[in-house]
Amino acid sequence: MIHETEVHAYAHILQELKNKKGWRKDQIFTQNEIQRIPEIKRNIGLKTPENIVMVKEKEYYVIESKSRRSMLDTAISKAKEYADKINQSKFIQAPFITGISGNEDEGYVAVSKFLHNGNWETITENGADVTGLLSKIECEKILETNNPNLEDVEISEEEFLASAEEINDLLHENAIHKDTRAKFIAAILLALSKRVEIDLNQDPVELVNTINTRVDLVLKKENKEEFSRFIHLDMPSSEDNHVKLKNAIVKSIQILLELNIRSAMQSGKDVLGKFYEVFLKYGNGAKEIGIVLTPRHITRFAAESMNISENDLVLDPTCGTGGFLVAVFDAVKKKKTKRFDNFKKYGLYGIEEQDAIIVLALVNMIFRGDGKNNMIEGNCFTKWLETKTIDGVSVAKYKNIDNKNRLPPITKVLMNPPFPKKKTDKKEFLFVDHALKQMHDDGLLFSILPYSCMIKEGIWKNWRKNILKTNTLLSVITFPPELFYPVGVRTVGVFMQKGTPHKNKKILWLRCLHDGFVKKKGKRLIAANEPDQIKQIKYLMQNYLSQTKEINIDSVPAFQKHAPINYNDDDLELVPEVYLDEPPFEIQEIVEIIEQSIRGNIAVSIKFEEKLGKDQTLFDLFNVDSDFDRKQVKNKSVNYSKIQTRKFTFTDIFIAERGNFHSIDKLEFGKYPTISRVSNDNGIVGFYEKPETAKIFEPGHLTISTVTGDAFLQHYPFIATDNVVICVPKHTLRKTTLVYIQAVINKIKWRYSYGRQPYKRILQKAEFYLPVNPKNEIDEDIIEKIVTKIPYWAILDKLL
Repeated sequence: MIHETEVHAYAHILQELKNKKGWRKDQIFTQNEIQRIPEIKRNIGLKTPENIVMVKEKEYYVIESKSRRSMLDTAISKAKEYADKINQSKFIQAPFITGISGNEDEGYVAVSKFLHNGNWETITENGADVTGLLSKIECEKILETNNPNLEDVEISEEEFLASAEEINDLLHENAIHKDTRAKFIAAILLALSKRVEIDLNQDPVELVNTINTRVDLVLKKENKEEFSRFIHLDMPSSEDNHVKLKNAIVKSIQILLELNIRSAMQSGKDVLGKFYEVFLKYGNGAKEIGIVLTPRHITRFAAESMNISENDLVLDPTCGTGGFLVAVFDAVKKKKTKRFDNFKKYGLYGIEEQDAIIVLALVNMIFRGDGKNNMIEGNCFTKWLETKTIDGVSVAKYKNIDNKNRLPPITKVLMNPPFPKKKTDKKEFLFVDHALKQMHDDGLLFSILPYSCMIKEGIWKNWRKNILKTNTLLSVITFPPELFYPVGVRTVGVFMQKGTPHKNKKILWLRCLHDGFVKKKGKRLIAANEPDQIKQIKYLMQNYLSQTKEINIDSVPAFQKHAPINYNDDDLELVPEVYLDEPPFEIQEIVEIIEQSIRGNIAVSIKFEEKLGKDQTLFDLFNVDSDFDRKQVKNKSVNYSKIQTRKFTFTDIFIAERGNFHSIDKLEFGKYPTISRVSNDNGIVGFYEKPETAKIFEPGHLTISTVTGDAFLQHYPFIATDNVVICVPKHTLRKTTLVYIQAVINKIKWRYSYGRQPYKRILQKAEFYLPVNPKNEIDEDIIEKIVTKIPYWAILDKLL
């Protein structure tokens, strides 16, 4: 039942203004609050609109609502009437109005206007009427330009997230199964592409028929009728669910109109792709959809780095919602080339196995004007592309059988193969191999791959060897660890050139752990103060990939290096963390790490004092030695600038052993500190009795977690699980030397991660700098001076 009152709209308007449109609470005034603004009260009296928003100190925005969609003209007229009265003031102005009408059953419709040169003109964006309430950014942009016709106004990450989550919750509440949500959204978006409003007062069956008819008309116009079977909305078998389906349709349309999706999709930015990204990424059941969408800032980076032109034929064999192809479309369009129309028809090729997902890519391209001609649904491994000529132009045609005489047509590939969910799923590198078979020699390929593909042994290592025999690896980029959050897969970006054996060519190794986003409340959001290394390297990558001759690139420690493959590495690990230089060696930094570890050791001893059973308490040690410790520090001095250092390998100093049992679940509680992979409490996970096959390690050993790379110096007899590496000195080392080496190992742990865990074979390749004497041996004397100078060393010395 529809209530003939505007009261039900108040909550809706306030929620939109505050949660999505960027207005602060103190900028929004409701009916009673409006009376507190003297100049407005003086001009409009006691009768007030639903809301007034203070855009700036002297500019206001008037919102008037009515209870039915059919009363929109009345709402606009009343909003204009209130604004005209306010505009009689000499001190303030109301240049913005919105008339909004509707209710929870019908949904809401809105029209906004701006007072331009004395006339109220409808506000548009990219040529389409703005269909939601005005955002803070939109109002400020209009005032800045004095123009009601907006272009490419950025939709905030928060508004995308709020809208996507709202639709997902809505579909969940109305029994729209997660597997059909992508199809549902595709149908609604195509129906909205026709500018004529949909009559939402129809009964559920009529409404679904209206939407499906609109979908058919759009697809017929775009010569894509075969996709109708993937996009049509289906009526539920139970009549009880008909009302739920209608409710989902009405409210989804409302949310999309509030997002100004029509006008936003006419922009030069992948607004729709961004909506898909958050809709599928954070929605109910999104993890089960089986698609991991590539973030749009990564698709743009790849497309713009590869210098794609109107003459290229571009393939994404696992195109998902079309993110890479849309980015390519936009990158070429920006160049304003004469042959762009030809590129739209013949330049883009995409294959996607999941029909519910390919329709989203298709809808995106339809809204962009073209580029959808060669997007198909199917298994990419059964599709082969060969060169054909149309009107004197080389294009690509799909074939279901590989012709041995086939001339591969593709010049550029951009792809993100699906991450395997089961052992039986195809490995990611097989998608790369198949894509290469569709390419011209000298063609460029970019692929996102799991980090493990570039370091694992077995079939992955064999693939790396084989790929280098016939192709040139150009660059490998470590991406932020949470790039695909909430999916926990660490990834790299790989650029390669087809057709030329790699041999001894240099590779551009890049480690980009920051992309301008931070994780906040379970979401990845853009943060103003967060560095964006992806943006930072884009121009370097553009120049690097377009050079015909090798260029000089400066090394930046822990970030960037241009260096050849070390073929002496039996593991053939092809990741930046193996090749990047260590940051400048500063002994003062080592001293700070040592001080932290000393404090950590003491804290652990205090925490476990009773279980460790020391004869002398830590309290006694502090009382006895604190004065001595301060004098000791004061009386020692070390000139760091004169210390000579050189590089040592792990195997120069240690033999690596692994702990010799796995599970602690069945162990009995006991006296031995048990070291596992944790990064706190010196690696201690508890106190247990020794398993029969386990070894008791004496104090004075370093242990390293194979998960985090954290090194600890153990000062009690201990046992260790097999996810710990124990560093057994080849020669007797002083306690101070072990403390120093612990700090040095912790300084290089940036090279390790859950993707590249520091197991024995990896650790044995580690290199680090230590002070040396004139004989080029470890200078334990100078190390002792450094370490014993550090506060609280005397306490740790007693413990050791």
